[in-house]
Amino acid sequence: MVDLEITYDLSTDDSFNCWCSRWDTSNYQITLELILDKTRLNYLRNNTNPGSYYLNNIIGTHPIIWDLTPNDENTLKISPIAGNKLNNSRDEIIVFVKNISDSPYEGMNGMLLTKIEAYISGANI
Repeated sequence: MVDLEITYDLSTDDSFNCWCSRWDTSNYQITLELILDKTRLNYLRNNTNPGSYYLNNIIGTHPIIWDLTPNDENTLKISPIAGNKLNNSRDEIIVFVKNISDSPYEGMNGMLLTKIEAYISGANI
């Protein structure tokens, strides 16, 4: 059962559901590992511009981060789907993508282990 919804176009709410195998946060950063097929990976790659963000890190405060693309093309909304363990332990967040990488996922033919490294927005959703 899928446990995560990724909204990759906030203006139209275009999204897809997937499995999340890793969700680690530290110092306003997040690392997600998702199990995706090639179509969903292409949605991510075609609708993000990794590295297009501004980070103003003032010591002792939450960093100020925003998407530098014209239409929030490097912003994702990460939403745990109700009714599973992930939803019980994580909240919906907005992130700015630093990097997306992938490798074949062992055991599921045609699936890819996709790693997203991003900054967590301080904005309320």
